[in-house]
Amino acid sequence: MRRDHPRHLGEFGYHRLLAVGLAAWQDANQTAGWILGLHSPTASDDAFFAISFLSYPFRISQSSYTMVYMGLYEASVETTFRADHALNLGGGKLEVSHEHDWAVTATFRSRNLLEQMAVVIDFELVIAALRKILDPLEDTDLNEIDFFAGGHSSTERVAEYLADRLMDELGTPGKTLYCVTVTEAPGCKAGFYPGKSQP
Repeated sequence: MRRDHPRHLGEFGYHRLLAVGLAAWQDANQTAGWILGLHSPTASDDAFFAISFLSYPFRISQSSYTMVYMGLYEASVETTFRADHALNLGGGKLEVSHEHDWAVTATFRSRNLLEQMAVVIDFELVIAALRKILDPLEDTDLNEIDFFAGGHSSTERVAEYLADRLMDELGTPGKTLYCVTVTEAPGCKAGFYPGKSQP
């Protein structure tokens, strides 16, 4: 579907778009795709315009400077593992080590489907990769892993660790990884966005 961005393009006018402000990162192929710089009356207007753009997947029609919105496919795989951890409380003190049933969700995004299966990514491939990563963590103390040394075994760090390992394990298909979220207790979750996805 092709449509002008509501409000902002009309407000500033196409003639105020600066060519030098048009930037693309096709190598990373991020959801936003493009950032447009504007010659607008105030800095706040510029900031608001940029934020509005970053909220949607789109590309710019070079002939008319209109935004062409693009859909995204998304696929997620969920699994769990059980392990202990203890956070660094400062002053050389750690929490009392305690156990969680960690719930892990790996989410993948792509503008295109794999041609043969018409999927974002093969679920079975992701499940196998996650089990290969998580099975060695089952019933262990995460603080004993170098990555979490010093009590830096927060849910955020667990999500980062799993995202990095999952991308490595999947290889090329892992480039569509959008984020990994980890829930340590009901209502308490954190995520890591690797910034390398190629939708």
